[in-house]
Amino acid sequence: MKRAWIAALIVSAALLLLFYNLGHYALWDDEALTALTALGVWETGDTTVRVGNNVVAYRGGAMIDGFQDRFSSPLQFYLAAPFLGILGPSPLAARLPFALCGFLGILLGLRWMWRSDLSPVALTVFGIALLCTVEVFLFFRQCRYYAPAMLFTLALAYVWVEWTASRWYAAAVSALLCLLWLSSFLNLVAAVACLLVDHALWGKRITAREILIIVLPPALLCALTLTVWNPLPRLVGVPLSVWLASKATLLLEAYRDLDRNEFFPGLLMLAAPLVAWWRAAPLMRPWCAVMVYVAAVTIASPQYRGFTADDVAFIRFYAPVLALTIPLGAMTILALANGRWLAIPLAVLAFGTTWLHPAPAQKNSPSTIALFVDELRRPPSDPYTVASRWLNDNLTPGTTVWAMPPHAMYPLMFSAPRLVYGWQLQPEKRAQYPTLDSVHFFGLAPVDTIVAFADDPVLKRLPWRYERVATLPVLGRDLFRPEIEWRTFREVPIPDPALGIQIYERR
Repeated sequence: MKRAWIAALIVSAALLLLFYNLGHYALWDDEALTALTALGVWETGDTTVRVGNNVVAYRGGAMIDGFQDRFSSPLQFYLAAPFLGILGPSPLAARLPFALCGFLGILLGLRWMWRSDLSPVALTVFGIALLCTVEVFLFFRQCRYYAPAMLFTLALAYVWVEWTASRWYAAAVSALLCLLWLSSFLNLVAAVACLLVDHALWGKRITAREILIIVLPPALLCALTLTVWNPLPRLVGVPLSVWLASKATLLLEAYRDLDRNEFFPGLLMLAAPLVAWWRAAPLMRPWCAVMVYVAAVTIASPQYRGFTADDVAFIRFYAPVLALTIPLGAMTILALANGRWLAIPLAVLAFGTTWLHPAPAQKNSPSTIALFVDELRRPPSDPYTVASRWLNDNLTPGTTVWAMPPHAMYPLMFSAPRLVYGWQLQPEKRAQYPTLDSVHFFGLAPVDTIVAFADDPVLKRLPWRYERVATLPVLGRDLFRPEIEWRTFREVPIPDPALGIQIYERR
């Protein structure tokens, strides 16, 4: 009975953390790209980037072939399409299917713990580890591939570890690999690397027929989908020496930033091998899986030094590793306390505070989960909601708009779709898109309105005269992204009106 009450409390708390105020913030740029392409899927059945009068040409059209997105993993678009099509375009409708994937993942994790016949103390420790790991809920609350990739990674780990070898087991592993491939090409590579290492070190006996069942369907699916959605030709090429040095640096930064963003308590992760030796606990298997997963994502990703801001790892690529770090952390705590009640306060210390993180992102607060709960109760404003409301209220349909920085156009395109967003493509691409109006190509024709979320010297070099007509009193930065180090959790006042969103119109 105690275990049932504990499980019910975990599910109830998870529901609140997943769904409360889910639609408050506007979509940020990556979310908006997913939602806009999903609207194209709802209209055409394909990942078209023609949405109304607009074209979704992120990074100058680097992700599109013609008028279709042929770079991104497609499942996220098809998952969001019916929700946006039936419920109508809104942040809540866009995020709802991904939050539901997150809820399924939490139920699956509880099912795994329940099937393992954990004691009430152990179940409580796992619940604390889950509910206090804020990054889990931040990624599950995004209109992006993170949630299905995390769900299928957890399901794959569950089937791989718990099921006995059989044809049904092999078919389940194969199906999950296919779903993971459609969710995130990169995370499939990392999952396969983990399976290969795990099988080499701790693997169960698998027959040749079962191996064929596991390998053949994903291989065929990969070959088929790569003829349509193929990121490989777009990966950035660099010299081998530069690539090796860059990847080595990024790997160290990845481990550091995963701790900084509270994927795991860094000191606990460092202690896990020692605890495994001291207590003879089965910690090395999940610990090795985490190490291999992070290394595989770092090596296989297109990220390299200079790809993103210096000294920052792209930790959103690693989101599914949370399916491994949370149980590893809970198991380490239980091994330290020898399964006794002392594990509960230790879990609160490790997961409910920032004290076991050598360099936490939220240095001004001892508890990130407390910040998150307070944010859910009193969410701050965001720049895209404020800016799109002004555009809808003050501009007539068909007015041409450009945003600085350019990625800020896509949240506006989703929330203020009656306008036309120009200057996304470079002039040299004019011949590739002869049917598009010249306003879509930077500098070929003037736009009517510019929305400046940040000061940009480009505005001063334009050949047309623009005059400021409004200043919106909100900081022009999207401080509600899923990464903890890029999130504030509370309202940030503007010390200077110049830091607000500036609206310019052509004179």
